[in-house]
Amino acid sequence: MKRILSQKPLGRMAGLTLLETMFALAIGALVLIGAIIFYVSTKQSANANKIAGDMNGIVAGYQSYFAGGNPSTGGIAMSVIQAAGFLPDPLNTPFGLQYDAKYTPTATSGTLEIDVSGLKPGDTTCAAVTSLVGSSGGTSIPTGGTLGTTTGNCAYTYTL
Repeated sequence: MKRILSQKPLGRMAGLTLLETMFALAIGALVLIGAIIFYVSTKQSANANKIAGDMNGIVAGYQSYFAGGNPSTGGIAMSVIQAAGFLPDPLNTPFGLQYDAKYTPTATSGTLEIDVSGLKPGDTTCAAVTSLVGSSGGTSIPTGGTLGTTTGNCAYTYTL
């Protein structure tokens, strides 16, 4: 009997209040939002790095193709370079689509235009790729239209 009388009344029992629970949920939500922002930023950076690396590889593939004694005539598509073994086939963007590249000779050398399928000029990844590729040579100029001005993808032009 003495044991029952020594227990605390129900109004004084310890536990979590609604305010404490809401505070804990708010902190959890802030941590989750931070993690999502970090993930998106990291994913965008990884995509930009892959695209820049792939474009440098495409340029090197064309240069190797021409250095091997192959003609640098007009309209050499990327599929020709891939068939010759200078580029992997398929070579996909981070979005699962294929790059499109075309070489056009000029009076002194030639231009290589690389179209990044799935990447639109308004994307921040397009600007990130431009800053990466621009720092490693070439005249990386994003344009609104590419290889016929109908795709609306981000494209980069190199002088070879």
